[in-house]
Amino acid sequence: MTGDIYLVNVGNPTRWIAVPFGLAFISRALQINEIDHQIIDLLQVLPDEREETFRNEIRGVRNAVFGFGLILGNGSVAETLRFAAMVKQESPSNIVVLGGPAATAIPKLLLDNTDCDYVVRGEGEERFCELIECLRNGSTPDFDGIISRENVENQKIKRHTKIKKLKSLDTYSPPAYDSFNMDFYVEYLQKSERCFDLVASRGCWGNCDFCFKFVGNGYHSRTADDILDEVEMIKSRWGIDRIAFTDENFLQNRTMFFDLMDRMEKRGIDFRFRCMSRIDNIDEDIVRHLKEKDCISVSFGIESVNNETLFRAGKRIRVEDIETKIHMIQNAGIEARASFILGFPDDTEADFKAMYNFIKRNGLAGHCTVNFLTPLPATRLYDGHKHKIDMTSEWDYAMRVDAASLFRDFVVNLTDLPDEILMHYRREIKKLGQIDEVRPEGFEHYLKAAGFE
Repeated sequence: MTGDIYLVNVGNPTRWIAVPFGLAFISRALQINEIDHQIIDLLQVLPDEREETFRNEIRGVRNAVFGFGLILGNGSVAETLRFAAMVKQESPSNIVVLGGPAATAIPKLLLDNTDCDYVVRGEGEERFCELIECLRNGSTPDFDGIISRENVENQKIKRHTKIKKLKSLDTYSPPAYDSFNMDFYVEYLQKSERCFDLVASRGCWGNCDFCFKFVGNGYHSRTADDILDEVEMIKSRWGIDRIAFTDENFLQNRTMFFDLMDRMEKRGIDFRFRCMSRIDNIDEDIVRHLKEKDCISVSFGIESVNNETLFRAGKRIRVEDIETKIHMIQNAGIEARASFILGFPDDTEADFKAMYNFIKRNGLAGHCTVNFLTPLPATRLYDGHKHKIDMTSEWDYAMRVDAASLFRDFVVNLTDLPDEILMHYRREIKKLGQIDEVRPEGFEHYLKAAGFE
C-alpha cells in the first residue's frame, strides 16, 4: 500500500527565481483526482541548507512516492538525482518517479543508471495520477508514457515515438499556485520587476533537427478565456500585470492568438507581455495586434545566417525573410530578441563574420544571445552526429551536457574548425551586447537581493 505523495522542487542552480509551474500543474491534477499530496520546495532554501532541510522533511518516511522533474543542463539532473538518492537512503520502500523533459528524452538511461522506480514521459498530469492509483491498488501500470524498472527491457522505447497528449489543457488550469508559498515568488517578481510566467500552450509544429520535443510531438493550447482567467487572477491576487508566455511557439496557433487578442478587448483586461515564437509565424496582422496590446518583446531563434544551414536544420525560412520580419517587429516599437547558434557541422569562419554583421545591421546588438550548438539526446542532430562525439557512454555524454551551463558552455565541436575559433567568435559577438549580460551571477545573490536572507 502506497503512503504519502510528495512533489519535490529541488531548486537546482538557476539564473533567476521562477514559479515551478510544471509541478504546480501536476499538483492541480492530483487535487482534481482527490489525491492528497505534499510539496517540498527547496528553491526557497539557501543552497547550503537544502540537504539538511530535505533530510529533516523526509526523516522516518516509508512507502511514500516522491515525484521529481528533470531538466537537462546547469547541473539540474545531477542535483535532482542526488536528492532522489536521499529518498532511497531513508527507506528502500520509498518510490522515486522521474518526469520532465530529461525523463522524456532518456528514460532508459535513467532507469539503467539511477535508483528511480518509474519514469513518466511527456505530459505528466494524467500519467502521474494513473501511476498513483495503480500503486495504491496493487495493479501494474499499463498507461502510455509510464515506464518502470520491471518492464523497461520489455518495452521498445523509441526516441521519436509520438507520445499521446492531453485532450484539454484547460482541465488542469490554472496551476495549483496555492500549493506553494507564493509570497516568496511574488515578492521576488515585484522587486525584480520580472514578468509572471504563464503557460498558454505546449509544443511546436516545427521540426528542427537540434530541438528536443519536451512534451512529445504536436501542439495544443488552452482557450483564450481560460488564459485570461488566469491573468485576471494573477493581477487581482498579486498585483502583477506583466506576463511572460513561456510557450515554445506562442504565435503558431493563429486562431487562439486572435481570439485571445479579441477577448482581451471585450473583457477589458490590460496587461503587458512577452512571448516567444518561430519567426516564420510573424506577419503584419500579428504584429499589428501585438502593438495594439502593448507587447513588450518577441523572442525567436534565428540560429544561422546561412540559408543552406537553415535548410539542413529544418528551419524552413530564408535569411532575407528573417530580416524583413525583424524590421516589422522593430518598426512597431516592439523589442525583437534573437538567439543564434555557433557550431553547425558545416559552419565556416565566413558564417560567423556574417552573423556578426547581421546582428549589427539589424539593430540586434544588446537584444540577442549567441549559443554553442549542443546536440541533445533524442534529437536528430544527436543521432546523426554522435559518432563524432568523444564519449565513453551515452550516460557519460548526457551528464556532460547536464554539467554545462546549457548552450552557453562549450561541450562538443561538430565542425572542422578548431575549438578556439568558435570560442573566439562567440567572444566577439558577445561584445556587441547580450540579453541579461549585466545580471550578477550567483543564486545566493538573487535570494539576498530579493530580501530572502
